[in-house]
Formats: sequence, C-alpha cells, structure tokens
Amino acid sequence: MPDKSEEEKPRIKQIVEKYRKSISRLSEEGSPEEIVAVFKHAADYSNYLQRKIVGLEE
Repeated sequence: MPDKSEEEKPRIKQIVEKYRKSISRLSEEGSPEEIVAVFKHAADYSNYLQRKIVGLEE
C-alpha cells in the first residue's frame, strides 16, 4: 500500500471502531469527513490490490 495510507490507518481504524464496524451506523451517525475518509481508504486499498493482481504494483 502507498505510504500515505499507513499514516491514516490508525485514524481509519479509530473511526471504524467508533461505529462498531457498521457501514449503516457510519452513514447515519458519522460526519461527512469520517465517511469520506473510510470510503476513500477502502477504494484506495481496492485499487492497490487490483493493480497488484495485474502486475502494475509490486
């Protein structure tokens, strides 16, 4: 994963635990910044894995 995401991992983990790992709870009770952060992290990680499978990432 890119280095930037390593810095954000603790913040994302804290947000996920705050809403008890529930996407529904996050979307209903979370701030827009928290929602964007969690979904951006998920999208970035998904893109990383896809690039790795195709051979564009090592």
